[in-house]
Amino acid sequence: MENDAKDIAGGPLPCGAYLLRPDLNRRSKTDPKKTIKWIDLVPAQSTQMGRRTGGFAIHGHGAEGSNRCIVPSNANDLNDLFYAVLHQLKSRSGEVSLNVVAGELDDQTA
Repeated sequence: MENDAKDIAGGPLPCGAYLLRPDLNRRSKTDPKKTIKWIDLVPAQSTQMGRRTGGFAIHGHGAEGSNRCIVPSNANDLNDLFYAVLHQLKSRSGEVSLNVVAGELDDQTA
């Protein structure tokens, strides 16, 4: 029997807006001396999280993969995004946000 009070892990990101926050101190689980590229996704107040607790991120696949995050298939894409978001925040040009929507991609716009 499912416990309704239990937090839900895994599954898709809930639809809504998220702020992107690079984590400059995230360490590798397999090599704690090594920092890794990690971008926390902080849900906006308007994002309906349901019973999910957050903890979403954009990161590399690592040894364990991921059960609730965005994992780019190309490590260079993650690297480029990490530094672009960091540059945007440091230049005080504004927040960087991600809007998650439901639906299917149109082949003409992908």
